[in-house]
Amino acid sequence: MAFFNDLGKRMNSLAQSAQKQFEVAKIQRQINDKQAECDGIFAQIGRLYYSCRQRNAMPDESINALCERMTLLNDEISDMRAHIDVLSGVVRCPACQSVVVTGSTYCSKCGAKLPQDLFKVEPEEPEKPAEPEEPEEPEEAEEIEETEEIEETETPEGDGSPEGSDAARNDESESEDRY
Repeated sequence: MAFFNDLGKRMNSLAQSAQKQFEVAKIQRQINDKQAECDGIFAQIGRLYYSCRQRNAMPDESINALCERMTLLNDEISDMRAHIDVLSGVVRCPACQSVVVTGSTYCSKCGAKLPQDLFKVEPEEPEKPAEPEEPEEPEEAEEIEETEEIEETETPEGDGSPEGSDAARNDESESEDRY
């Protein structure tokens, strides 16, 4: 029995890991879409700026609107990357954004002192031990008892009618099975 419990825990762990990988892939796909949009905006900004320069004119408000959209997209991409880091269990230096080793006091890349609470990870939901499901037979048994009481009151047992006998019930269930 312990073998099956262990197997169940491993299967659950694999399923959770696969779910995290799926989430990471989904977020990465969204990041790629946003980066493609950023590339298009960069191209538009370049064309507008070049056009203004050719006319010896100052860049107009359309460039500012595109730059604001670019800032918004970059913020969204940063949030998505942070979410991927959380899902993957990666911790980054607040100063240079490089991955740091768990428990480090200083960043190995930029030398910045790392905050003490940087490595505190929000606890995931603890795995609940698999509790055997209790059958709902007592409730069903109560319903069956109530049904039997109703049948007993409707058909007295001593009237000799076949409706109240077990043989009649078996005949009825067999005839229902045939159809």
